[in-house]
Amino acid sequence: MNSTEWLVTVPLIDNEQLNCFESTVLTLAGMWNKEPVMLFEGAWDFHYEPATAGDSDSAKLGLRVKSSTFEPQRNLEVHVGIRMDEYLDIPVPEGVALAAGQIRQGTPVLFTLDGYYCPWHPDFERNHADHLFMVTGIDVTNGFLICADQMFTRQLVKLSYRGLKGLKVDCTVFRPVLPAEPSPSWAKVLSREMFRKLKTGFGTGCFTMMRQFACDVGSLTSLKEETDHYTRLETCPLLAAMTRLMNGRLNYAALLERAARDCGKQELQMHAKQLGDAALEWKTISNLLLKTCFLPKPGPAFRRLETRILRLADLEESIARGIESIVRDDASEDECHV
Repeated sequence: MNSTEWLVTVPLIDNEQLNCFESTVLTLAGMWNKEPVMLFEGAWDFHYEPATAGDSDSAKLGLRVKSSTFEPQRNLEVHVGIRMDEYLDIPVPEGVALAAGQIRQGTPVLFTLDGYYCPWHPDFERNHADHLFMVTGIDVTNGFLICADQMFTRQLVKLSYRGLKGLKVDCTVFRPVLPAEPSPSWAKVLSREMFRKLKTGFGTGCFTMMRQFACDVGSLTSLKEETDHYTRLETCPLLAAMTRLMNGRLNYAALLERAARDCGKQELQMHAKQLGDAALEWKTISNLLLKTCFLPKPGPAFRRLETRILRLADLEESIARGIESIVRDDASEDECHV
C-alpha cells in the first residue's frame, strides 16, 4: 500500500437479512463496542400510499409500498452512541473527499449513487435507481473507490470515480459519541412500538394499510407495469419491497427473542416465532407474485394473493395485540433495560 491509498479493514457481515445501512451500523457498533439492538426498533412495519389521480407512476404498487417509515437516526445517537451526518446531493469529488477524511481515521462511509454507474450492479448501464453501498477504501493514484455491497456482492469491488465528476452522490458519515440517554426498558420499547403500529384511537395503522394493499393486489391483471425495464424481475420496486418486508420481520423477531431472554417473558418468544412465520409468508407472497409474470391468465392468482395478504394482516395484528397485552402493565417499570 502506498501513500495515496487508504483502506479500512472491515469485517463484512454475511447476513442476508441486513441491508447495507444495517450491516454498516452493526459493523461500526462492533468496532466501537456499542450495543446496536435499538437499530431494529421499527424494523417490523408497513406503509402504503393511496394512488394519486392523474399520476401514472402512482398506479405502480411498488412505488407506493414501503417496508418501514421508522427513522433510526435518533435511536442511534441518543441510545446507541453512533452519530450520523448526511451530506445529500453533493458533487462526487466532494463525496470522495469526505470519504477520504473518514477512511484515513479508520471509519467507512455510506454512498448512495445511481446503480446505472456501478459495474457490479445488475442494472449497470441499463436502468436508473439509487443504490446504497459502503466505501471502505480509496485508491487515489488510480482513481478508485473500494466498496462493499451487502445486496449484490459478498466481496470488495472497485468503482472508478474519475468518470463520475458530473454526478451527485449522498454521503453518510458515522462518528462514535457518548449516548445521551440510557436505553429505555424493553416494556417501553415494545409498548410504544405496538402503539405506533396499531395507531390506537387515531390515524391509520400499518395493518389497515396492509389490507388496502391486499385489495389493490387483488385487482391487478398483470405485473407488466411493475416489472417493465427490469432485466432481473426480482429487483423491481414491488418485489424488492417484499424482500424488505420479510427481512424486517426477521430482524424484529430477533429483537423479540432478545427481549424475552432479558426479561424472562417467554410469551414474547412465542410471538417471535409467529413473526418469523409471517416473514416466511412474505417470502412466499413474493415468489407467487413473481410467478404471475409467467402465467397466461394471472388474474385468479392475484385474487388468491389478496386473500393470503389479508390473512397475513390478521396474523400480524394479532401478534401486535398479544405483545401489547404482555407489556402493557410493565410499560411504566424500568427494571428490564435494553
